[in-house]
Amino acid sequence: MQEQDILVEIPNEDLPNLRDLYSKQLPFATHVYSFLNTAMKWMKVSPEKSYIKIFSPNGDWRSDGTFVALLQWSCYDLFVFTLEETCERLEHALMTTQRIDWSQVILFYAVHQNHTDTVYKVLEKLELKVEHSTKTDFWWMPKEQASQLTVACPENFEIKILKPEHAEIINEIWPHRYPGSVNYLRTFIEMNGGHGVFTKTDGKLVSWVLKNQMGTLGILQTIDAYKRMGLGSAVTKSLSREIALEGHNPLGTVLVENTASQAMFRNIGFSPSDWCQYIVVEHD
Repeated sequence: MQEQDILVEIPNEDLPNLRDLYSKQLPFATHVYSFLNTAMKWMKVSPEKSYIKIFSPNGDWRSDGTFVALLQWSCYDLFVFTLEETCERLEHALMTTQRIDWSQVILFYAVHQNHTDTVYKVLEKLELKVEHSTKTDFWWMPKEQASQLTVACPENFEIKILKPEHAEIINEIWPHRYPGSVNYLRTFIEMNGGHGVFTKTDGKLVSWVLKNQMGTLGILQTIDAYKRMGLGSAVTKSLSREIALEGHNPLGTVLVENTASQAMFRNIGFSPSDWCQYIVVEHD
């Protein structure tokens, strides 16, 4: 009989309980709470696509909320989290599991500051090199505050819901694009939606923000010719209000060196909390 892998997939019927465990960890883990809600939504809407699979060490997530999520659609992303201060169970699971294909181009997505040392330690022990990493700050706003945001779009522009066909435009100027990334972005729009600013004259998409796999703000960008007009702020407020009305605290990750975006989030009313890293594992 084949020995069971240390990472055991969490049954769908248990995911609400795991999510509720994190409901007691807000705002510290508001992105985790939102991610689990998003994962459950995707599993319900498109169960045949297996976009997201969530595992726990030896099937035990109840003691400390430890889980490893594998996301696969034009990507190979890992999202990990634990409430165990030592991170020992998470480290052991990553070290010994056979479920992760380390030969893939792997992105560790939004690794919380409490877990970055553990991820780097695992990669070092497995003799895997980091291709690059980016450090970002979490900016969040209580849903009660976000639901009251006033959205005022500048004259001659309007905010509308994004459609899957807009992924092509967004991908063209996304600085992190890669082969197949247009499908990655299209999936966000298909499954989660997003808001865009369009010109009233010719319907041109000039600014946008998507709701990513954590169900939070992501891929925020404005075409260069339309910057410094308040469009990014307007579309961010619009989607933040939608997220709040869905029952979640809006949250975005902003590069620590991106002072313009940091200032925008602060001016809207967001507050900085912890930081995280996006870590790409080198691929042979």
